[in-house]
Amino acid sequence: EGAGLANRFRGLEDLVEMLRDQTVLKCGVGIDQDAIDMWREHRIALCGRFDLGGIGASGTRTQGLQRLSESVVPGFQLAKSKKLSMSDWSQKPLTPKQLEYAAADAFAGVAVVSTLMSRPPPHAPSGDETPLPFFGDVDRLRQAILKRERPIIEIEERATRRRD
Repeated sequence: EGAGLANRFRGLEDLVEMLRDQTVLKCGVGIDQDAIDMWREHRIALCGRFDLGGIGASGTRTQGLQRLSESVVPGFQLAKSKKLSMSDWSQKPLTPKQLEYAAADAFAGVAVVSTLMSRPPPHAPSGDETPLPFFGDVDRLRQAILKRERPIIEIEERATRRRD
């Protein structure tokens, strides 16, 4: 690794290690795009990715993390401001609102998986949606994710070809 990367993330070595650790699951909707951005901007390979976008989806249309978390986690509400999500995330330091948004977003993915791991899920609200899956034990889930996970370089190249 170059000195630039080490300097940029000084004091955050544990975070970088966790992001690279494939045994630590990272859950979210559209997480491969987040991984591509992390790779392109910082050359950090986000491993152990689990995209929740297909859970409770209707046909080919995925549901967002806000709707998913609110339908799966009892009493959970995730405020997702479009203005805040589209704000300048390259600024340093991030604003308190951006930090709160990022923390809530990360927590929502964990809350969905944790809820689905602890009890059978409710059926999706409308008749055209499929029931949400029940994952069972976390080790089986982790093994299934790692077995199917494509390397970050492969998904980044595929995204570049699609864009061109």
